[in-house]
Amino acid sequence: MVRVGMGPIKNEHGVYHVRKKVPKALEEATATVMGASKTRVSWLKETLGTKDEKQAKIRAKPVMMKFDGILAKAEAPFLEVGPLVKRAGGVPSKSDLKGLLPPLC
Repeated sequence: MVRVGMGPIKNEHGVYHVRKKVPKALEEATATVMGASKTRVSWLKETLGTKDEKQAKIRAKPVMMKFDGILAKAEAPFLEVGPLVKRAGGVPSKSDLKGLLPPLC
C-alpha cells in the first residue's frame, strides 16, 4: 500500500482507493445508516476504480463528501434535542438532559 499525501491510497494491485476512520462513538450508527450486515463499521472505504494518480485525486473528492454525508446522518440522532422540561428556575434537571448526548468512552 502506497500513500500519496493525505489523498488516495494505492493498493497492492495499483488501484487507488480512499478511506476514512469512523469515530468510535458512531461505529454502530454508521453501520445502521449504511445498512451494513455488520453491527459496526470502523472504516469507510471505497475504490476509485483507477490506476491513474491524477484521476484518483479527482474522483476522491466526491467520495470523501459522500463519507461526510454518511457520518452526518449517523451523528444526527445524537444531535437532535427535543423540548426540555424546565424546572421553576428555567434550568433543566439532570434527568431532563439524560440520554441527549452519547456516552463518553
